Amino acid sequence: MKLRKLSKKLNILVVIFVLLIGISIGVYLVLESRTGDASINEQLSQIFKKNTEPITGCQPNPNDKNKDSDNDGLMDWQETIWRTDPCKPDSDSDGYLDGEEVTSGYNPIKPAPNDELPGQDQTNPRALPNNITQALAQELSRQIIEGKMGLISDASSPLAINASNRVVNAAIQEVMNKAIQEFSLPNIPDEEITISSDNSIIAIENYAKRVVNVIDYWAKTTSIDQNKLYETENEIFYYAIQNNDFTEFYKYIKFYKELSKNIKQIPVPSDLKEIHKEQIGIFTILANIYQAIKNIENDPLKASLALEQYENTIELTTQMLIKLSDYID
Repeated sequence: MKLRKLSKKLNILVVIFVLLIGISIGVYLVLESRTGDASINEQLSQIFKKNTEPITGCQPNPNDKNKDSDNDGLMDWQETIWRTDPCKPDSDSDGYLDGEEVTSGYNPIKPAPNDELPGQDQTNPRALPNNITQALAQELSRQIIEGKMGLISDASSPLAINASNRVVNAAIQEVMNKAIQEFSLPNIPDEEITISSDNSIIAIENYAKRVVNVIDYWAKTTSIDQNKLYETENEIFYYAIQNNDFTEFYKYIKFYKELSKNIKQIPVPSDLKEIHKEQIGIFTILANIYQAIKNIENDPLKASLALEQYENTIELTTQMLIKLSDYID
């Protein structure tokens, strides 16, 4: 049933709903540019090559217990025990530094895959090499600050990743597959929400009022309604990454998590149940996006996907509001 004669009051409520969410449909300060300079693939190749070449002027000394001539995490005396090259950070040229391999339970002189040490759980996907993670984090931050952020899924993008090392590629793909699930609308069964059979104008107005009240309450509780420094959330992303200050993120993470949890508890007229589920899902995604961007240093791939999916979430929100407008025209 579509209701074509709802009160002006409900129209106003929908406007307030949009404003309080704080989502800007217009300008994308961070994501507006789709061109970049040096390919991240080139940088990965340079990292792999550098780590497998002997360090010029390297003079290992296994008698010095504190000396790590190639800065790979293994002291020179440990390199002797493991039979690794004390002057090559990645002795087996598999993309992982010698010290990192030993620490995580892998053989530093046997190229991946199948280089697990005895007792190592082979069922868990291997993490990205630390030096690759750091390089990606630095590159992503630089591109955002310079306005050259591209889609990670776009082959022409400076963040399109296709490392020559297949083990690293597998790790990259694993990270991306897991991350994308957090930025997609969740499947919410009817059993998890309260559905009302009352689809009257009054029932829909009451539902809308309760949703707006929840948004208004948590906007005030988290103080995001007092934020006068930024016109859009993209500006918050940009400032946080540029200044390595994610203080504002804690407010928005709490805001969106509470919206998702509390709106889920509101009884919804059956005609609006799918829109209701989308609202809950969108707020869940936005909380996950903020959390991922805040963790950019430790998981740059996930942060990159979060920035990309933020734009998609804006589109989801637009479509959800268009569907909602069918009930208030």
